[in-house]
Amino acid sequence: MPNVVQGANTKGLMTYLVGPGRANEHTNPHIVAASPVIERRWGNWDSLSRAQGEEIAEYLDQFMMETGTVPRGRRDEFDPSQGRVVSRSAVRNHVFHASLSLGPDEGELSDEQWGKIAKRFMEEMGFDDGLESPCRWVAVRHGKSKNGGDHIHIAANTVREDGSTWSPWQYKKVSQRACKKLEKEFGLKVVESRYHQRGSRGDSPADMRMSKEAGQRLSDRARLEEIVRAQALAARSEQEFVQRLRAAGLRVLPRYAKGGRDKVVGYSVALKGFDRKHPYFGGSRLARDLSLERLRQRWGHSDQGDVLAAWRGEHSKTRHQSQERYSRDDWVNAGASLWGVNQRLAGMDYTDPQLLAALSHDMSGLFAAGAQVYEGTALGQCLGDASRAWGRGGQTYHGRGYRTPSALGHAARVLTSRNVNELVLAIDILLILLDLARQIARFYEKQKQVQTASYLLKSTQAVNYRVDGVPASYNPWLDRWRSEALYEHVFSGSDQKQGSSWQNLSVVERVEFMGRAAGSSFKVTSYSSGSVKKFNVEGFRRNDGRRNGPAR
Repeated sequence: MPNVVQGANTKGLMTYLVGPGRANEHTNPHIVAASPVIERRWGNWDSLSRAQGEEIAEYLDQFMMETGTVPRGRRDEFDPSQGRVVSRSAVRNHVFHASLSLGPDEGELSDEQWGKIAKRFMEEMGFDDGLESPCRWVAVRHGKSKNGGDHIHIAANTVREDGSTWSPWQYKKVSQRACKKLEKEFGLKVVESRYHQRGSRGDSPADMRMSKEAGQRLSDRARLEEIVRAQALAARSEQEFVQRLRAAGLRVLPRYAKGGRDKVVGYSVALKGFDRKHPYFGGSRLARDLSLERLRQRWGHSDQGDVLAAWRGEHSKTRHQSQERYSRDDWVNAGASLWGVNQRLAGMDYTDPQLLAALSHDMSGLFAAGAQVYEGTALGQCLGDASRAWGRGGQTYHGRGYRTPSALGHAARVLTSRNVNELVLAIDILLILLDLARQIARFYEKQKQVQTASYLLKSTQAVNYRVDGVPASYNPWLDRWRSEALYEHVFSGSDQKQGSSWQNLSVVERVEFMGRAAGSSFKVTSYSSGSVKKFNVEGFRRNDGRRNGPAR
């Protein structure tokens, strides 16, 4: 699997490759393949030093220095002042850096095998194909990655011996095609997502660095993807989608077509917060299937006046669905409708890749909606992880609008409402959702996408463990039993009082437990005659980072 970037610091890159790494994970850095002059001089060393890395960097830059050719173009890099990755144009970008990695379960290759792969990769990328003057390059191996995958790094200068430059046109797509060839040629594990034209948006190193510094489990991009997926599935129109994003506590910016403000062609969202500046992410940057173009294909036509009013924040004209309230019966009916979809799946054309992508998109949205219900809990984390896994299946490079059953959107609306006993009633919906997940995973298996099916099922195992044993009954009179099952099976461990059972808990303790399960801290302040009269919500941190005051 390739990871390719461009930069402008050859010495810095080589120092990193031959150095100890960020966590001392680099061991015995050595060359497995390189341009002839570099391979002859440093190829037989068992371990390269920092000084040797700097010397190799000078050789990589030699053609550029001799010819005076300094390539300039677009480069993405982290800007500390803004706290995000920015795209810069007309800057030096003469360094090509590629990382070729195996999965943790694929074992290891020999230096000789990696050397052949590196040479073939550079041929396919046009650096040293014999058709033009070659560029200088080097492939370094320095042990396994943090996740246990065997890998190599390739560094190259994009200036050729005759002073011409290597063309970076669509180099990321070219690298994907090159790896597709190499997987077949060398008998490596085939990456199904690439063969079926699926590609997920991941976190950049800068995104991960910012989340780590902020002490967050997820990056801003991943948190935004979860919220947007839930609200996109729940929304019945574009204007409702915009309202829901704002109601969920996000900053929303429309992107207008050039020449005016009468046509919206895209959007960006950001988290609210006073702890730090949160960057904006475009819909397509979150995920391919969350671009405004893709979402519009699924919603169909909307009144442009209402749409523009929603994007401009004119709530008086467009305020409606995002404030809907749902009764107990609505929750029950949502589960029943979802079960009906489960029964109808058998008659769907699972051979259509676009249908599978659409179903994966909707499943991701439902898991994301569940994650919003159980935000701040272990179950919420499991649901969020499942949402991101299923979201990958919906991110096709080329897609068309595919309207899946409306019951899925209705279930998402009910889940995201969070207004009626959701901690108990949502369990029934989650159980049916898990059945849906298993059925759709079998569709992937029938399409011989075994890796994808296994990955999707694995993502739901943690969710299944958390809800295992909770009944899927729709009888509202069983709420007490459901609460007990929730206590015993979903939030067992740190949330459960040592040596106690649901029956032994007082009314006050039950209320405080349900508060912890919801991610808040419910403190009962008034209690009489077997019922709670007043309570405060303490220590609950909202999505925008501010703390709620006492709520009664």
